[in-house]
Amino acid sequence: MMMSTLNVPEGANPALVAEIEKEIASAPVVVYSKGTREQPRCGFTLQLVQLFESLGIEFTTIDIFPNPEKKQLLNELFDWPTVPKVFIAGEFYGGADMMKAMASNGELMPLVTQAVAAAKA
Repeated sequence: MMMSTLNVPEGANPALVAEIEKEIASAPVVVYSKGTREQPRCGFTLQLVQLFESLGIEFTTIDIFPNPEKKQLLNELFDWPTVPKVFIAGEFYGGADMMKAMASNGELMPLVTQAVAAAKA
C-alpha cells in the first residue's frame, strides 16, 4: 500500500495522520513496534529486530505504546491489526512473519537496498 492511497477513516485526527505520514517518510525502513529496537516489548518485535540486525538492515523503530490513538489509527489506515508494522520506502509490507517470508524467498534485501539507495540519492 503506497502512502498516496491511504484510506483515512472519517473523523481521523488530521494532525495524527500527518505525523504518521511524516514518520513513514523519515527513513527507508520504518517499523512501528511494541517497544524499541533497543528494548522490544513483545516477541514479534524482538523477532523482527533480530532478523533485521542479522541481515544488516538499517531501520528506525517507533514505539506505539505511548500513543494508543496512533496504534488504533495505524490499524485502520493499513487494515492490519498487529504490530510490528513494517514500511519500506513508504510502502506498507506487513509484520514479522511477512518479513521472514520475504527474507527467505530473497525479496527483502533487494527491496531494502533499493530503498536505502533511493533515500541517499
